[in-house]
Amino acid sequence: MIADPEIFFVLANKLSSCKSDQERLKLLEKPLPKAIDLLLSVKDQLILKSILVINQGHLFYPFDKNQIKNLLKDLYPIESFYQSIGGIVGYHATMLSLFANHTLSHEHKSYEQPECIDIAQEDSSTCKYTLQGLYALPYLAEIYPVGGAADRLQLMDPVTHASLPAAKLELCGRSLLEGLIRDLQAKEYLYFKLFGKQLTTPIAMMTSEEKDNHLHVLFICEQNKWFGRSQACFRFFQQPLVPALNIQGKWLQTQNNRILRKPGGHGMLWKTAIEQKIFTWFTSQGYTKILVRQINNPVASVDYGLLAFSGIGYQKNKQFGFASCLRLLEAAEGINVLCVNEKKQYCLTNIEYCDFEKYQMKDFPLKKGSSDSRFFSNTNILFADVKAIEEVTKKCPIPGMLVNQKKTCFINKKGHLEECEIARLESMMQNIAECFSATQIEELGSFLSYNLRHKTISTVKKKSTKTSSLLETPEGCFYDILYNGYDLLKNRCDFSLPAFSSHQEYITKGPSILFQYHPALGPLYTIIAQKIQSGQMTWGSELRLEIAEVQLENLYLDGVLHIMAERVIGHYLEDRLVYSQQIGRCRLSNVRIKNQGIDRSSSNIYWRDQISYHQKCKITLKGNSYFIAENVEFTEDIHIEVEDGICLQAFQEKDQVILQKRPLISSEGIWNYKIEEDTIALQETGALSESL
Repeated sequence: MIADPEIFFVLANKLSSCKSDQERLKLLEKPLPKAIDLLLSVKDQLILKSILVINQGHLFYPFDKNQIKNLLKDLYPIESFYQSIGGIVGYHATMLSLFANHTLSHEHKSYEQPECIDIAQEDSSTCKYTLQGLYALPYLAEIYPVGGAADRLQLMDPVTHASLPAAKLELCGRSLLEGLIRDLQAKEYLYFKLFGKQLTTPIAMMTSEEKDNHLHVLFICEQNKWFGRSQACFRFFQQPLVPALNIQGKWLQTQNNRILRKPGGHGMLWKTAIEQKIFTWFTSQGYTKILVRQINNPVASVDYGLLAFSGIGYQKNKQFGFASCLRLLEAAEGINVLCVNEKKQYCLTNIEYCDFEKYQMKDFPLKKGSSDSRFFSNTNILFADVKAIEEVTKKCPIPGMLVNQKKTCFINKKGHLEECEIARLESMMQNIAECFSATQIEELGSFLSYNLRHKTISTVKKKSTKTSSLLETPEGCFYDILYNGYDLLKNRCDFSLPAFSSHQEYITKGPSILFQYHPALGPLYTIIAQKIQSGQMTWGSELRLEIAEVQLENLYLDGVLHIMAERVIGHYLEDRLVYSQQIGRCRLSNVRIKNQGIDRSSSNIYWRDQISYHQKCKITLKGNSYFIAENVEFTEDIHIEVEDGICLQAFQEKDQVILQKRPLISSEGIWNYKIEEDTIALQETGALSESL
């Protein structure tokens, strides 16, 4: 039977009001077992006595020095992080209260759909916000919470069979972490193209010890040579792991007698970032705003969404912001709501789907008969003002506490595989928004943007099975990525395309077409649509553009075309990436490509980029080079490689393609970017026009 949480809450409140560990220790009357003969500090005694007070004395066994030292090592971060609610005692009391389905000081009495700033339509306001997002880049740092457990993904090292964190998942042939950096560098490259200045945005990542997450994240960065950035541009801070309990309120132990611990939620971000001087590091470099992105949502960077969202916060000097979108009724997603408390104060916040019943939320449709909810989805894409966050974190260091309760398997202290329902206290980073309240809605320091769902969120949270839906799986996320590419080609680039695959066709036959591109091609659709104009792709074809400076006009593709630049956005000085015009470029005008393409009989795993080919046309641009083809047909298997410093031109003479090379003119094949009436217009360089 679970103890009454009120018993522990009384003590926890007293502990939280103490000014020192000595004061806290005096409140704990439990004597320590005589078997503990170590020389203990005041902090050590406080932790061990707290364990006894909350009736978890089984954690001491076996009584030896190593066991006590490990226990203290596991619990020091818990006592420290949760000191504002009474340390270990407060953690346990909160867990028991939430087990009993009690609310925790949630004073709000009504919940409404908030007014949002609509950026779903690319009108003049959205274009202005997008430009403001570009102007904000020199002041906008980025934070990635990458320390989650990601148990449902069931990632495993193929050699050691050790569990892996979500950061290691490879989607489209690269890790999710690498995808985040590519998205950021695409924005920096766009800034360079417009203003001629190189930005190197500081990046902070919240990692954890779970599944060696911190070490894996470091390894990815080292393996990629810090993505062409200085190592000093990265900071890492670890979120504490928290004890896991069973549904009877007993703290669990693993095979080596350690406490079973799991990440305590991304709500640990704000307090931990302050303690690790992350915000001080940002402001010392002149960065005053923050964009927070989660690693498991690759589509967040599509088109102008992140720039417009950041631009709203920057232009309006907001303290906090949520990027939101439509949500299906009954979907297992949190919602953004406008709360009103008894004092008639308003605030924006998030309510997790598992807490709907607790807060008596009714998930009504947006309108009668609609499958969409009246409440928009919380996407965990956040904007924040550094100073404002620092201030409110002092008042609310642990926002949005809830119980994460799920079935799992672990090897218990007896060495047996145990499957049971475990729970841990989690904190939600987005609920810090409750601190930005106002007596008038128009005076709120927080905001909510609204964008199209397929351009805002598609997460990778769980491993797919034959019986489950594609939602939140790698296959489902890749399907949404392909849909965005299809939408871009068909509706913005004037391509003739076969029908987009249904979910069932996608699973059984594979995608009808594949189009993937480096985000620096745009990332804005308005930019890409000026580079790619008209064409046709047949069923089963693939177009891959790992290039930024490209021009495609009237392209016919029946098969596979890969255009791969070694240098997409700049050149390297030693290990540093310098945004420049010393890159690969390509122009194809009135070109027909026909080959046997993808081997559809093979067991292709498209989302992993494990694809077998019969034939393909591949154009590789080495270093600073340029390939031009006009009125040419490429058939069968062909690989064209253009050397550094060379312009290679293809001509058609009857049935033969002739390749002619010459020295590259430095500016040819490079697009000039400029701002015209709140949009970005592209213009060909003179050398490009003359060469054709």
